[in-house]
Amino acid sequence: MKCKCYRKSRRGAIPQRDLFFAQKRGCSRAMKYLTLKDRRLIAKLYRQEARVLDIANKVGCHPGTIYEELRRGATGKLDENQRPEYDPDLAQKEVRASIRRRGNHRKAPMPNTKEED
Repeated sequence: MKCKCYRKSRRGAIPQRDLFFAQKRGCSRAMKYLTLKDRRLIAKLYRQEARVLDIANKVGCHPGTIYEELRRGATGKLDENQRPEYDPDLAQKEVRASIRRRGNHRKAPMPNTKEED
């Protein structure tokens, strides 16, 4: 049986309430962060020429997540199948750098430049 969490409405949009309650219904494709183990599984299946939808079902995430992950871990080279090469360690490094850049980075206060008479 297909997951109803990602069912599209008549207008083509995915209702936000379905995404919000996906985890409460026990859906395996609920929102989650990918681990290095997941990324290595993606790399293994991608090398075996698996479809993105099949990879998403194995990992337990949305197919859009797999496309984003393949873009993030692209090395700029082509593999033996003439597709962009995917490196899970590079993708993990990119994610760590992205997490490090998040948040409000406060700048040091400006020194008082008024001249004393």
